[in-house]
Amino acid sequence: MEVPGIDVLLTGHQHRSISGVYNNVAVTMPSSWGKKVGRIELTLDNSDGKWKVVSKKAELLDSKTVESDKEVLALVQDYEDKVQKWLDQPVGTAKGDFYVYNPLKVRLADHPLIEFVNTVQQIYSGVKISSTALFNNDIKGWKSGPITLRDINGVYIYPNTLKVLRVTGKDIKDAIEKSADYFVYKNGKADVNKSWVEPKSRHYNYDMWEGINYIIDVEKPVGERFVWLEYEGKPVKMDKEYDIVLNNYREGGGGGYSMFAGKPVVKEVMMEVSELMADYIMEHKVIEAKVDHNWYVATDVMYNVKSGDTLFKLGRMYNVNPYAIAKWNNIKNPDLIFIGQKLIIYKPIISNN
Repeated sequence: MEVPGIDVLLTGHQHRSISGVYNNVAVTMPSSWGKKVGRIELTLDNSDGKWKVVSKKAELLDSKTVESDKEVLALVQDYEDKVQKWLDQPVGTAKGDFYVYNPLKVRLADHPLIEFVNTVQQIYSGVKISSTALFNNDIKGWKSGPITLRDINGVYIYPNTLKVLRVTGKDIKDAIEKSADYFVYKNGKADVNKSWVEPKSRHYNYDMWEGINYIIDVEKPVGERFVWLEYEGKPVKMDKEYDIVLNNYREGGGGGYSMFAGKPVVKEVMMEVSELMADYIMEHKVIEAKVDHNWYVATDVMYNVKSGDTLFKLGRMYNVNPYAIAKWNNIKNPDLIFIGQKLIIYKPIISNN
């Protein structure tokens, strides 16, 4: 806007809705997915033999209310019909729901849709640790029954490919802490940090992992929220190297994940993730909705052991694995706890039941 001689800026990519005249420059940014159309009107004057811009107007039009150009539609109609037919092809069947009823809940605990995407990434990369995201709050997944290519492309909406990186345990921890900033916890309720949705939504930068066990405690300060991190039943060592699979955007440090930028690339899977998902479903024909509950977002409880308490009773009370309680509190024998003993328990914000 400070560069002289510019009258109009037609912008995009950031998915924001912007229209107006700023510092005498007419600017539009038409949201995303064709929802809006930017319209800029310039009034020109040539009364003295030299063209001048005398007024500017910028606005956004709703695509639903703007009449389509019939000539252009006629030119592309055949291609459009073929694409729609292709998208409606069933490629397999879902046994159980992979449906997103509440996107916040998907980001609070393991969910079948996210587990499925991570499973596909693990299998086609040959790597045990994987991360992915629910890219926006409009993604719905699919319910029990036929799965179409439209369903798949409606879940993985970006043309990402996969990269396998060699990183340290500290890199993984730092990435989880980055994602944990997504939440605020007030008045007994977890919600989305405003900085993640203003001035634009960045839900696609909140990652969820498979192949590791971890807990985010939202009652702790930002930067100190990871409270448990295991790989194959053992604590992740900060200085040890691990291979992880993630998309090419995140691999380059996209979304503020600078801990991944410049790390060694062990392997590349050059097919788009949506294609890998379709191939997996076609190969298996039926996929079952399931989760292994390897991660969740929690609040912490300090519990004083009472007469008659056992870890198994406390596990049922707080909906957590009793053996996990033993690990959190360095209890060697899960069958042996003492009256008055203080135990830290990480209680899931949403139930696994």
